[in-house]
Amino acid sequence: MFATMWNFSRQPMESPLMPFLDHFHRVGARYRLAANARRTRRIMNALPPEIQRDLDWNPPPSTMASIYRAITASIRR
Repeated sequence: MFATMWNFSRQPMESPLMPFLDHFHRVGARYRLAANARRTRRIMNALPPEIQRDLDWNPPPSTMASIYRAITASIRR
């Protein structure tokens, strides 16, 4: 009884908080992945077009890019 009360065995004790904390760890991991993806996208989009082509980076179409293309196309005409 004493060994189980103080958990002197080599197996970890189950806690009612563990599933709750596990959920937070998974949310944190997803947040870190999304933040890294956003940072990578920002860095790659900031590179000059020549380097983007060399790296085979095709940025996803964005609203700002379509507005920029529309403005530059209207200026050239």
